[in-house]
Amino acid sequence: MKLLIITAVEEYEKGVKHILNHSGVKSFSSQKVKGYKNNSDSDSENWFGASHQEIDSLIFFVFVEETFTEEICRRVEIFNTKQESKSNIHVAKIHIEKSV
Repeated sequence: MKLLIITAVEEYEKGVKHILNHSGVKSFSSQKVKGYKNNSDSDSENWFGASHQEIDSLIFFVFVEETFTEEICRRVEIFNTKQESKSNIHVAKIHIEKSV
């Protein structure tokens, strides 16, 4: 069993859901979150996070069998290559040793 943690800007919500629904995923959870990006090159210019850009984002939690993970990642890569913006969908895959 794997846990996929997927992050994306809110504008990509339909894209992420489409990827999951067409990759064999039966259920998942999502939550709105604030993403932050430091646009400063220097720590001294970013005192107390003053130059952090706040971005409306989403985080998805998906428990799936290993067989589904490659298809999801492949579809995310295809989605990302088609985007003209710098923002991408990000996927982290974590092994679940035990689930109760």
